[in-house]
Amino acid sequence: MTTNAVYPTIEPTSGYARSGEVHIAYQVLGEGPVDLFHVLPFATPIEFGWELPQIVRWWARMAVFSRSIIFDQRGVGSSDRPEAPPTVDDQVADLQAVVDALGAERFALAAYSQASPAGIAYAARHPERVTRLVLYGATARVMRAPDYPEGKSNAEARAWVAGLRRGWGNGGTLDQNHPSVAGDPAVREWMARAERTLGSPAMAVKMAHALGGADVREEAKSLQVPTLVLHRRGDPAMPVAQGRWLAENIPNARWIELDGVDHALYFGDPSVAIQEIQEWVTGTRPAHRAERVLSTLLFTDIVASTETAARLGDVEWRHRLDRHDAEVRRELRYQGGSELGTSGDGFIAEFPTATAAVAAARAIRHRVAKLGFSVRAGIHVTEWERTGGDVAGVGAHVAARICALAEPGEILVSGTVADVLLGSGTPLSTRGEHELKGAPGRWRVSAVEAR
Repeated sequence: MTTNAVYPTIEPTSGYARSGEVHIAYQVLGEGPVDLFHVLPFATPIEFGWELPQIVRWWARMAVFSRSIIFDQRGVGSSDRPEAPPTVDDQVADLQAVVDALGAERFALAAYSQASPAGIAYAARHPERVTRLVLYGATARVMRAPDYPEGKSNAEARAWVAGLRRGWGNGGTLDQNHPSVAGDPAVREWMARAERTLGSPAMAVKMAHALGGADVREEAKSLQVPTLVLHRRGDPAMPVAQGRWLAENIPNARWIELDGVDHALYFGDPSVAIQEIQEWVTGTRPAHRAERVLSTLLFTDIVASTETAARLGDVEWRHRLDRHDAEVRRELRYQGGSELGTSGDGFIAEFPTATAAVAAARAIRHRVAKLGFSVRAGIHVTEWERTGGDVAGVGAHVAARICALAEPGEILVSGTVADVLLGSGTPLSTRGEHELKGAPGRWRVSAVEAR
């Protein structure tokens, strides 16, 4: 399982720990000097997580500075599935079983979201084992109480559970918890399959009810472990007020309020949170650097979109544009590409190979022609910078400029792509050398010939 040019190849070591009669599935990532146990929420399955690039990047970055241990809660994923949802005591026992299986003596602990009460309870009960505690999107109690106005009202909780039940299995948790990616078809497809892999809607509701019954406020107040509390200001699942309560009531806790509207750490921009976690766990703050990725970039653009929109009228233009977007996304998925964003009326995507990018561009050109659209495309193999969710760097700029050179219906590739495609059977014709605004030197450009 690979990540990119900055972060190492991850080859997780998998195993099972015995917690009473229950088997807990775990994986070990990286070989850093610090053991860091991650208490994950039930909606982050460890085996299925490897299919979502955002999760892989998160785990890879953690593995740079630690030996990271992740595991599935009992009741979901690859762990045993007793009928009753786990209590906080069950989760503490399961964490201890994984700790014992790996022979860990002293370690850092990170607890997220629905699993945070268990992380708080473990650290409070075993301060001699936990060197540092990290709480992200966390809570000591979900429900409101007379002495806890930060909690959710009964009406809010019922509405949230109803939405969970209604949307489970079709990616509906994105709408509730992760608005920045709710419109991304690839992420929604992954989430829908992950939900079905984890269990049924009834299982999800049971897990939610178990969280609703948890209350570890007194244990939070008694913590003697240095604690970092991270929370996104716009978290739709766990109100930021609950994170503030933790920071105010855990002795000497450090509070960092982050920008963002997604609940899960791996959606949105996780870089600031990960840097803070690394510094808290290791004592060393990482030098800031953008994540650099080696892949093939594809830029597409609808030719004469303004004139076409005027000719068709607003309603028909919107209808056809929606169909265009659906066709492009279908081909990206089919060829193993990942959508990185949109630019004007076109798309930006990455592919593991140049051959796949060319195949996708050809198929897109053919499919959208049936809608009355002509598209141009530019392809370049490069290292590029992933800053948050954006595409940056000279390589990305080159791909965009090559796309702009293309005539209607034309697919242009850089000289780098042409070199990579040697022996693939892809017919190319030279288009000479060009200066690309913002990129140094002159660049060889070739066109993919129609077959």
